[in-house]
Amino acid sequence: MRKTIITLILLLGFFSLVSTLSNTFDGDLGWHLRFGKDAFEGNFQYLDSYTWGFFGQPWTNHEWGGDLLFWFLYSNFGYFALVLTASAAVFTAIFLIQKIWQKETTIISSLILLISASSISFVLSARLSMLGPIFLAIILWSLEKIPRKKTYFIWPIILWLWSMMHGSWILGFIVINIYLFGNIIYLLFKKYCPKYAGQDTGWTYRLIIKLLGMEILSGLAVLANPYGIKMWQEILSYFSEGYYKQFITEWIPSYTYPIYPIPLILGAACSVFIVWGLIKKRASLAQTLFFLAIFYSAFQYKRNNLYLIIVCAPILTVVAQMMMNELSRQPKAGRLMAEKISAIVLLAAAICGIYFYGSKINFEKDIFTNQKILASYGFPYDAVNALKKETKNKKTYIFNEFYWGGYLNWTMPDALVYLDGRGTATWRYNDKETMLARYQKIRFEAGGLAELENSPAEYVLLQINTLGYPQPNFANKIIFTSDDFQKIFSTEQPQLEKMLNKSKKWEVIYEDTSSKVWKKT
Repeated sequence: MRKTIITLILLLGFFSLVSTLSNTFDGDLGWHLRFGKDAFEGNFQYLDSYTWGFFGQPWTNHEWGGDLLFWFLYSNFGYFALVLTASAAVFTAIFLIQKIWQKETTIISSLILLISASSISFVLSARLSMLGPIFLAIILWSLEKIPRKKTYFIWPIILWLWSMMHGSWILGFIVINIYLFGNIIYLLFKKYCPKYAGQDTGWTYRLIIKLLGMEILSGLAVLANPYGIKMWQEILSYFSEGYYKQFITEWIPSYTYPIYPIPLILGAACSVFIVWGLIKKRASLAQTLFFLAIFYSAFQYKRNNLYLIIVCAPILTVVAQMMMNELSRQPKAGRLMAEKISAIVLLAAAICGIYFYGSKINFEKDIFTNQKILASYGFPYDAVNALKKETKNKKTYIFNEFYWGGYLNWTMPDALVYLDGRGTATWRYNDKETMLARYQKIRFEAGGLAELENSPAEYVLLQINTLGYPQPNFANKIIFTSDDFQKIFSTEQPQLEKMLNKSKKWEVIYEDTSSKVWKKT
């Protein structure tokens, strides 16, 4: 029965991921698919041809390989293939990272995996970033096997593959350097202050020099891409550009609304466990520094809660297993009966959970025709259909809601938008201003309409009367005051919308409860 329970719990964890991801939509999917389609048709993009705001300018697609993969899957098997791929990547990452520290799969480890998968639903979607954790798990496995095995020889291959799929590949180098730094400090303590050196890792200065060489080789391997050195320049520029972190939901801090407390609570608990392990010489300094870095990163940026929960999983598993082992030493009276009852309850709960999540799985082939899901994420399905009829068979210039750009890239391929998700951080309007900053000025500052009237823009498509935030749950109602909510849910019209409504040069050709389209007359 034990193996059956483990299998069912693992299936439940996977089903929960599939169920969640199959009912999500990422606005950037449109440009990812379009790039992949163009590349397969022999038109690999080096210059922007999807926008009029940045048209003809060079850009570096740091997810080019992932776009090829997603287009291949989508065009041959449909959207559900992307859902399965993303779900399998997250599930496998948690499973593998648990295996690094606990080889045997137990009921406890399976339950922790289930809890982990269930606690990050707010960052899950069928997008390329879901592939990052599995590469991180492999790099961690490699670092933890050193020096017993020369697993560092896989670094160039893994980091090269990761760099093809998603921009999070830089995290691989960051983790390697955290381990290098942690072990250098360990060796210094071991020599000059052995009492406080911590857990013996077996690393030596000679090994560290070898690893530095392999890391440099891995950095060179990343250059094997269609953009060459620009791949490094593109990713490093994300650290110097900060404007986008003020406006893009996934890049704002975890302590801002809406707060998702479970990952932060688990992260705080694991911080205590890992520091306790360091003091008791059950965790190395490198492991401790790595976890604290991930925790800090997740605290600063909501999107990194994905990585936080994944690295929490093995810590929670080890601690929970220790507690269960301690309980198993208690007198047998009543314990065997409790174990049998627990097994029956777990078995029944797993079966019910699989049925529940299985019934909610959306086996979608073409997500762009699913009006219900698109509407739930605020995308202008009806407005776009109206625009298609209005602009049929002609090239069109649209000033768009920023996060609708990728959606328009796919649904209106004959149109040029002002900006889409490719230009979130690195595209520049001039030396002092990013494209995103310019977009914000046009939307919210005086003079935006005048700038549009001197541009190629023929249509303006904006979101109206719809908030980008979910309604507050119980936890957020405790944390925030009514005054806070009044500011958060303020619905004051942007300056551009006010000016468009007053202008005689623009007329409204479509309007619904969430979007509005103006046409230049």
